[in-house]
Amino acid sequence: MLPRRATTPTRSQTFPGKIKKGRFMSVQTPLVQSFNNAQAQLVVQTADLPLGTLAGMVEANAINLEPDFQRRERWTPDKQSALIESFLLNVPVPPVYLAEEANGTYTAIDGKQRLKAIAEYLNNRFSLRNLERLKTAESAKFNDLPSEITNALKLRPFLRVVTLLKQTDPLLKFEVFLRLNRGGRVSQCAGDSERCFSRQSKRRNL
Repeated sequence: MLPRRATTPTRSQTFPGKIKKGRFMSVQTPLVQSFNNAQAQLVVQTADLPLGTLAGMVEANAINLEPDFQRRERWTPDKQSALIESFLLNVPVPPVYLAEEANGTYTAIDGKQRLKAIAEYLNNRFSLRNLERLKTAESAKFNDLPSEITNALKLRPFLRVVTLLKQTDPLLKFEVFLRLNRGGRVSQCAGDSERCFSRQSKRRNL
């Protein structure tokens, strides 16, 4: 039998509680630093709001639907009607994203057309058309609906709103807009987000 050769214990054998860390596991890696910075720079608040509250905010210009970084075509009456039909059917609707401004107002980051359709319908400005399921509501304006339905639409918290609070880095607001709308058309501000947001902030503070 060959004699056993003496071996020097490895680090893991000497200290069994120590495990060699992978390149992404160090607390001080750039990845972890970027992660921690992102948590601090993006401050959000989530709430489910009634359609009446949102329509009132739009009418009072408390929500800006025309920020410089949005250049979206207006929804057709059919798409507006489909949204209202979703609320009537209690079908979940994607959340709206707002950004809180320094002067206490808000800017629509995502959901501009939904907010506009809600405000216009609750203010009796268009009739429902080409509905898929609620044929009995065809051609109905808001004031034509039974009071039980109009009260529910105005008062129930139908729509989730995610708000980027004013502590959030302004450039991150545009980053959120781009990521939510990736795959679609992006406005001319896509290459100069700092210019767009600085211009937007000046306008809202006038």
